[in-house]
Amino acid sequence: MTYAGPPAPRLFMGVMVSSTYADFLQHREALINGINGEGLHPIAMEHDSALPAGTVIDSSLQMVRDAAAYVGLIGTRYGNIPDSAEHNPERLSLTELEFREARELGRPILLFVMGLDHDVKERDVELDPEKRRKLAAFREDAKRSAADSRLVSIRKSCGRPEHLPRSATR
Repeated sequence: MTYAGPPAPRLFMGVMVSSTYADFLQHREALINGINGEGLHPIAMEHDSALPAGTVIDSSLQMVRDAAAYVGLIGTRYGNIPDSAEHNPERLSLTELEFREARELGRPILLFVMGLDHDVKERDVELDPEKRRKLAAFREDAKRSAADSRLVSIRKSCGRPEHLPRSATR
């Protein structure tokens, strides 16, 4: 028997989980569990190491680049807008920057847009008028992307975490 060398590495099938954070803790957990249950690797901020200040945009976009697919949650908060004239001149949220990167890279995208039956706490509703405008524009951009591309799919009404897909192996 001849030695053919070490086995080839396993193909990394990462799926980026993108959303605002505090308002989607249970949803993110359900998605991460579902992705794990399918034998895929969730790429999420929960698994990211602490980085020096000023690299949050680079880190987030690298996670998208490392992923084979993108799953996003859009709710009633626009989210964190990193302050960087160079890397974020339009002053977009991290979630929207990640979505745009996934779309630009041609990654398959699955979006869950929270519906009317989503449990919303007052703290989870965007109050800033500029962020509300950007959130509405982000939702419309996502809907247009779904209409124009076979790589973008939207599940328009998703409320509670149990509405998210579970692993087929469970």
